[in-house]
Amino acid sequence: MLSLTSCVAIFPMTSEQQAKAILQAIAAEAQVKFGDDWQADLVRAYCQIEQAETGNEKAIPVNRRGQILRAFSEGNTTLETLCRLAQAVGVEFEMVVTRREVRRIN
Repeated sequence: MLSLTSCVAIFPMTSEQQAKAILQAIAAEAQVKFGDDWQADLVRAYCQIEQAETGNEKAIPVNRRGQILRAFSEGNTTLETLCRLAQAVGVEFEMVVTRREVRRIN
């Protein structure tokens, strides 16, 4: 399982930079999982997930390829697409909330 951690406090990243970093991590994992033809295999896996989730029979590789490859080239996409891409390569997201509290000790 791939773990992608963004240490915002140490290395500030904008939302755009975070999205690009997540997409780069998904692309790297897809290359490991699928090999040389990773883009085509990732698109196929994505379509299988979308069809299972939505029942949309039009979610086929020929209809989704441009959308998915554009996500990687432009470095942004919708959250739903990002989640499906992550699922296609076995990436799980973990959310960590950190709260800072300052107390005065008298």
